[in-house]
Amino acid sequence: MADVYHKQFEELAALVQSEEDKQDAFEAIRGLVDRIVLSPERGKLRVDLHGEIAAILRLAQAGKKPRPRPRGQG
Repeated sequence: MADVYHKQFEELAALVQSEEDKQDAFEAIRGLVDRIVLSPERGKLRVDLHGEIAAILRLAQAGKKPRPRPRGQG
């Protein structure tokens, strides 16, 4: 599943770079978002994305490896 999303995002990124395809890319991205919920939380604004975009972001986050901390900071 992650490979499918990765390929779709690569294609969308290429479309966004093209002036003639940019509108189509934005429409495709909007289609991944069902809703956006904004909530105040501890003096900041919390943004919750719902829809396929949320699943894509969770997969991307799960695939990230923690960076090693520089010496003397951990």
